[in-house]
Order: sequence, then C-alpha cells, then structure tokens
Amino acid sequence: MLLLGMQKTFALGIDGQVEVISSLNEPLSITFPILVENEPWDESDIKISLATEEEYADAGLPYPRAIGKVSYVAEPVKNSHIKVNVFSSKPVRELTIPILLYVKWPKGEIRHDFLLFIDLPKSHFKSSPKTIK
Repeated sequence: MLLLGMQKTFALGIDGQVEVISSLNEPLSITFPILVENEPWDESDIKISLATEEEYADAGLPYPRAIGKVSYVAEPVKNSHIKVNVFSSKPVRELTIPILLYVKWPKGEIRHDFLLFIDLPKSHFKSSPKTIK
C-alpha cells in the first residue's frame, strides 16, 4: 500500500529589490522585502546578520569594514511580508559595497548576496555648468 501525504512547505525569501536610500558620505541605509509563506510569524522570529569576515573571504569578497557596525530592523508590512531596514554606524566612502546577509527564522535560514551601488549626493549635481570661452 502506498500512502502519499501532502507536506506543507514553509518558505522564506527575498521578495523584491534592495533599495539603497543613502548616498556617498552618508551612513548606509538600505531596505528590502522578505516574504514568509504558510507560517504564522512575528518580526521577533526573524534574525538578520552580516556574514563574518571568514565567510566573506570564502566567497572571495572584501569584508565591508569601512561601514562600521550594522544594525537591522524587521517590520511587518502586510500579510506575509516583512520590510527589512539595514543601517550602518559609519558613512559610506565607497561607490560599491558587497553585502552578504543571513536571514534566519525558526524553520531555517537563507543567505542573500548583493552588491550595492551607492549614488553620489544630489548636491554633487546641483552646481551650475560653467561656460568655457
């Protein structure tokens, strides 16, 4: 006799794009959405951390030491979505920053790798063009 059962799957994943809010010479501020499916959850269930220096080295990437301490805030947005906000303690001095983040929850974890492209401050573009004679 063959018994087939339905197994409920529990999914956690990045559900959209990373939005870089800060500009060059400002503390890092990014946000991205997480989708949690088929499981009741609370924002305290979600633990976010930057990968270790060793994990960065294993991935062949430089550790973003220049951004200082990184903090995270996870907040519910709607039904099965969480908005994650990431902040640094130091201003960003580089135009690109490799980020390896772990998102952990009671049923597992994911690692999300992305490269941030940091814009120049808007004031950089406000200067009036000079006329050359």
